[in-house]
Amino acid sequence: ARLPTTVDGEVLANVWAFFPAFPFAAGVLARVSGLSFVWSALAVNLAAGAIVAVCLAAMVRPFAGDQAAARAATLWAFLPTAFLLHVPYSEAVHLAFVAACLAAVVRGRMGLAALLLVGAALSRGAALPLAGAVIVRAAMSLGPAWSARGPIATRRARWLVPGAALVISALAPWLWMLVAWRVTGRIDAVTASQGAWGVRLDPSAMVLALRANLAHDGIALLFNPS
Repeated sequence: ARLPTTVDGEVLANVWAFFPAFPFAAGVLARVSGLSFVWSALAVNLAAGAIVAVCLAAMVRPFAGDQAAARAATLWAFLPTAFLLHVPYSEAVHLAFVAACLAAVVRGRMGLAALLLVGAALSRGAALPLAGAVIVRAAMSLGPAWSARGPIATRRARWLVPGAALVISALAPWLWMLVAWRVTGRIDAVTASQGAWGVRLDPSAMVLALRANLAHDGIALLFNPS
């Protein structure tokens, strides 16, 4: 498949600009339920918002207890801007993957965190800071997994999950770009398509976001909940 272009070679607006997770989920629900795409998209986002609330509570509970966890979930549900997550856009689905990924990181379930990171990367182009957090946590798990007592085969098995999570997390933010490159033959297929819609990639902003996430004091709680 080739990107649509003008006679001058400028890329025209096309679907490669959009990440696939949200429209895929809404489309599947529409086909299964018989609802229109819009109503299916609203239902998907409503479910995604509920998932975020549950995951927020799961993240807060180990540090502050049940009451604080319930307050965090309630605050999320009643934020003045929460209604924006009910419109048929991908933000709610992306936040559901992000919150679930961070909840898995808090519990040290790095394999699950890596898979959820892939979902986040396929829902919006904002997964790089999240990938940084998962990479650091997975790297911190490698040492104890390898130095634990037991046969070499057992230590290798313990090392396999954080090692795989490390590799997956390094690739996940670029996954949609790699798919688009493979299908269209253009390495800039996603960014060029987004540019046709008026959205320009700003690498410096992505780097600053990653640095802010890793430097923030609160991120330490992800790695040392006790």
